[in-house]
Amino acid sequence: MLKLAICEDDVIQCEQIQCLTQSSLRIPFEFDIFSSAKGFLKQISNKKCPYQIVLMDIELGSESMSGINLAKKINSSNPNTQIIFISQHLKYASSVYETNHVYFVYKQQMAEYLPKALSAACQKIYNLREQYFCFSYHSRDYRILRSDVLYMERKLRNTEIHTKSQIYYCCEKIQDLLEQLKPDFCICHKSFAVNINAIHTFSHAGIELSDGTHLPVSRNCYQSTKDSFAQLLLKN
Repeated sequence: MLKLAICEDDVIQCEQIQCLTQSSLRIPFEFDIFSSAKGFLKQISNKKCPYQIVLMDIELGSESMSGINLAKKINSSNPNTQIIFISQHLKYASSVYETNHVYFVYKQQMAEYLPKALSAACQKIYNLREQYFCFSYHSRDYRILRSDVLYMERKLRNTEIHTKSQIYYCCEKIQDLLEQLKPDFCICHKSFAVNINAIHTFSHAGIELSDGTHLPVSRNCYQSTKDSFAQLLLKN
């Protein structure tokens, strides 16, 4: 379920935003409403912003903090939060680019452009999810960037997931994990799967990764690994 926040000090316009959001989104969501930057900051104080989408008015009444400055704090708290600015003043159309945001909606055209903005935000959220690799171990859930994974090795009943910074463990077999990681990963040996993007050199003798790690290549997996590596070289 998506978590949304609406930051708008005008009650009538807040209701309009709610109605348009409810009629536009085709997936389950819940939202919180804030009438001030102060109230929103209290919600995210000392923790990561919990919202995936924030619908942000720029002029928040008499407050000294504008929606743009609040958006900067959200960017720092959670870079993955998708911010949609909503304003009745076109003079802010350039200023919003001081922040990481997904859309600027002019209030007089909200009925036309807010659905488009929400669609763009949802697409970005989907793309971000595609970048992550999820697994669990000992009742604990993990989510790491796919690009951080260098290779995986099956040892006894566990799979070691080697990333750029540390090693994770899970019980799933490599073949099952690959369903999340294709097409960037391939099996190079019965006990190993490698991130093709992390390969530095490839030969009959084995694979050398960008961090200097050496992996074996079995006879059965040599051709498929070679083909995958060749496709990567062609793309680049």
